[in-house]
Amino acid sequence: PQPTSAYTLSYDFIAKGPSAAWRNATTNLPWGDPDDDSPGVAVNVANFKMEDGVTYPSLLATYPQKITNGMILGLFPAYTIQTNDHLRTKIGLRYNCGSGDVIFQIRYIEGGSEVTVGQWEEKCDGMLASLDVNLSALVGHTIQFELVVLTNGEWNNDNALWVAPRIER
Repeated sequence: PQPTSAYTLSYDFIAKGPSAAWRNATTNLPWGDPDDDSPGVAVNVANFKMEDGVTYPSLLATYPQKITNGMILGLFPAYTIQTNDHLRTKIGLRYNCGSGDVIFQIRYIEGGSEVTVGQWEEKCDGMLASLDVNLSALVGHTIQFELVVLTNGEWNNDNALWVAPRIER
Protein backbone atom coordinates (compact mmCIF):
# COMPACT_ATOMS: atom_id res chain seq x y z
CA PRO A 1 0.00 0.00 0.00
CA GLN A 2 1.03 3.55 -0.58
CA PRO A 3 1.18 5.71 2.54
CA THR A 4 -1.31 8.52 2.89
CA SER A 5 0.18 11.82 1.70
CA ALA A 6 2.77 13.17 4.18
CA TYR A 7 2.85 9.93 6.18
CA THR A 8 5.39 7.13 6.42
CA LEU A 9 4.35 3.47 6.20
CA SER A 10 5.41 1.78 9.46
CA TYR A 11 3.58 -1.59 9.35
CA ASP A 12 1.89 -3.25 6.39
CA PHE A 13 -0.67 -5.85 7.50
CA ILE A 14 -0.81 -7.40 4.01
CA ALA A 15 2.98 -7.88 3.88
CA LYS A 16 2.82 -9.39 7.39
CA GLY A 17 -0.21 -11.58 6.50
CA PRO A 18 1.83 -14.71 5.69
CA SER A 19 3.54 -14.41 9.10
CA ALA A 20 0.26 -13.99 11.01
CA ALA A 21 -1.40 -16.92 12.79
CA TRP A 22 -4.83 -17.38 11.15
CA ARG A 23 -7.72 -19.33 12.66
CA ASN A 24 -11.48 -19.66 12.88
CA ALA A 25 -13.18 -20.56 16.19
CA THR A 26 -11.83 -24.13 16.18
CA THR A 27 -9.13 -24.58 13.53
CA ASN A 28 -5.86 -23.01 12.42
CA LEU A 29 -6.03 -21.77 8.83
CA PRO A 30 -3.34 -21.39 6.18
CA TRP A 31 -2.50 -18.10 4.51
CA GLY A 32 -3.50 -18.04 0.84
CA ASP A 33 -6.69 -20.11 0.88
CA PRO A 34 -8.80 -20.32 -2.27
CA ASP A 35 -11.70 -17.86 -2.47
CA ASP A 36 -14.38 -20.46 -1.73
CA ASP A 37 -12.75 -22.23 1.24
CA SER A 38 -15.50 -22.97 3.80
CA PRO A 39 -13.37 -22.86 6.99
CA GLY A 40 -12.32 -19.26 6.23
CA VAL A 41 -10.04 -17.33 3.89
CA ALA A 42 -7.00 -15.16 4.61
CA VAL A 43 -5.14 -13.92 1.56
CA ASN A 44 -3.83 -10.83 -0.20
CA VAL A 45 -5.90 -10.04 -3.30
CA ALA A 46 -5.45 -7.38 -5.94
CA ASN A 47 -7.86 -5.46 -8.12
CA PHE A 48 -11.09 -6.64 -6.52
CA LYS A 49 -14.22 -4.56 -6.83
CA MET A 50 -15.83 -3.74 -3.51
CA GLU A 51 -19.41 -2.94 -2.62
CA ASP A 52 -18.85 0.77 -3.34
CA GLY A 53 -18.19 -0.14 -7.00
CA VAL A 54 -14.49 0.82 -6.80
CA THR A 55 -11.72 -1.61 -7.72
CA TYR A 56 -8.87 -1.44 -5.20
CA PRO A 57 -5.30 -2.52 -6.01
CA SER A 58 -4.34 -4.05 -2.64
CA LEU A 59 -6.71 -5.81 -0.25
CA LEU A 60 -6.59 -8.19 2.67
CA ALA A 61 -9.36 -10.75 2.21
CA THR A 62 -10.62 -12.18 5.52
CA TYR A 63 -13.70 -14.28 4.84
CA PRO A 64 -15.10 -15.81 8.03
CA GLN A 65 -16.00 -19.47 8.31
CA LYS A 66 -19.17 -20.19 6.32
CA ILE A 67 -21.38 -21.00 9.29
CA THR A 68 -23.78 -19.09 11.54
CA ASN A 69 -21.65 -16.89 13.81
CA GLY A 70 -18.52 -17.80 11.86
CA MET A 71 -15.26 -15.97 12.39
CA ILE A 72 -11.72 -15.48 11.21
CA LEU A 73 -8.87 -14.03 13.22
CA GLY A 74 -5.31 -13.11 12.29
CA LEU A 75 -2.74 -12.64 15.07
CA PHE A 76 0.10 -10.53 13.66
CA PRO A 77 3.80 -10.35 14.58
CA ALA A 78 4.69 -7.98 17.42
CA TYR A 79 5.08 -4.27 16.76
CA THR A 80 6.27 -1.43 19.02
CA ILE A 81 3.98 1.60 18.76
CA GLN A 82 5.77 4.87 17.91
CA THR A 83 4.77 8.51 18.33
CA ASN A 84 2.13 9.60 15.78
CA ASP A 85 1.23 6.03 14.72
CA HIS A 86 -2.25 5.59 13.23
CA LEU A 87 -3.84 2.37 12.00
CA ARG A 88 -5.62 3.20 8.74
CA THR A 89 -7.77 1.20 6.35
CA LYS A 90 -11.16 1.06 4.71
CA ILE A 91 -13.41 -1.90 5.45
CA GLY A 92 -16.34 -3.41 3.65
CA LEU A 93 -17.62 -6.30 1.58
CA ARG A 94 -16.80 -7.58 -1.88
CA TYR A 95 -18.99 -6.46 -4.78
CA ASN A 96 -22.30 -8.38 -5.20
CA CYS A 97 -22.49 -8.95 -1.45
CA GLY A 98 -26.26 -9.51 -1.34
CA SER A 99 -27.33 -9.40 2.30
CA GLY A 100 -23.79 -9.67 3.69
CA ASP A 101 -23.45 -8.47 7.28
CA VAL A 102 -20.23 -8.73 9.31
CA ILE A 103 -18.50 -7.30 12.35
CA PHE A 104 -14.92 -6.09 11.89
CA GLN A 105 -12.78 -5.88 15.03
CA ILE A 106 -9.30 -4.58 15.73
CA ARG A 107 -7.78 -6.00 18.91
CA TYR A 108 -4.35 -6.26 20.42
CA ILE A 109 -2.60 -8.56 22.86
CA GLU A 110 -0.11 -7.29 25.40
CA GLY A 111 1.19 -9.27 28.37
CA GLY A 112 -1.46 -11.95 28.02
CA SER A 113 -4.37 -9.47 27.93
CA GLU A 114 -6.57 -9.02 24.89
CA VAL A 115 -8.02 -5.54 24.29
CA THR A 116 -10.61 -4.58 21.67
CA VAL A 117 -9.60 -1.27 20.06
CA GLY A 118 -12.78 -0.97 18.02
CA GLN A 119 -15.67 -2.80 16.39
CA TRP A 120 -17.59 -1.86 13.26
CA GLU A 121 -20.63 -3.51 11.66
CA GLU A 122 -20.54 -3.53 7.88
CA LYS A 123 -23.62 -4.41 5.84
CA CYS A 124 -23.90 -4.66 2.08
CA ASP A 125 -25.02 -1.06 1.60
CA GLY A 126 -22.70 0.18 -1.17
CA MET A 127 -20.45 2.07 1.25
CA LEU A 128 -17.14 1.39 2.96
CA ALA A 129 -16.10 2.64 6.39
CA SER A 130 -12.81 4.55 6.63
CA LEU A 131 -10.89 3.81 9.81
CA ASP A 132 -8.20 6.02 11.34
CA VAL A 133 -7.28 4.64 14.77
CA ASN A 134 -4.95 6.92 16.75
CA LEU A 135 -2.51 4.68 18.64
CA SER A 136 -0.93 7.45 20.75
CA ALA A 137 -2.12 5.89 24.04
CA LEU A 138 0.10 2.88 23.29
CA VAL A 139 3.38 4.64 22.40
CA GLY A 140 6.32 2.49 23.54
CA HIS A 141 4.18 -0.62 24.00
CA THR A 142 5.07 -3.76 22.05
CA ILE A 143 1.82 -5.46 21.07
CA GLN A 144 0.38 -8.01 18.67
CA PHE A 145 -2.58 -6.85 16.60
CA GLU A 146 -5.51 -9.11 15.83
CA LEU A 147 -7.70 -8.41 12.80
CA VAL A 148 -11.02 -10.19 13.26
CA VAL A 149 -14.17 -10.62 11.15
CA LEU A 150 -17.34 -12.22 12.52
CA THR A 151 -20.48 -13.13 10.60
CA ASN A 152 -23.43 -11.26 12.06
CA GLY A 153 -25.74 -14.26 12.27
CA GLU A 154 -25.89 -16.56 9.26
CA TRP A 155 -23.10 -16.49 6.69
CA ASN A 156 -24.38 -14.80 3.52
CA ASN A 157 -21.83 -13.39 1.06
CA ASP A 158 -19.74 -12.22 4.02
CA ASN A 159 -16.62 -11.71 1.92
CA ALA A 160 -14.93 -9.09 4.12
CA LEU A 161 -12.04 -6.98 2.81
CA TRP A 162 -9.59 -4.52 4.36
CA VAL A 163 -8.25 -1.92 1.90
CA ALA A 164 -4.46 -1.60 2.34
CA PRO A 165 -4.53 -2.02 6.16
CA ARG A 166 -1.46 -0.34 7.61
CA ILE A 167 0.11 1.71 10.37
CA GLU A 168 1.37 5.11 9.29
CA ARG A 169 3.18 7.87 11.12
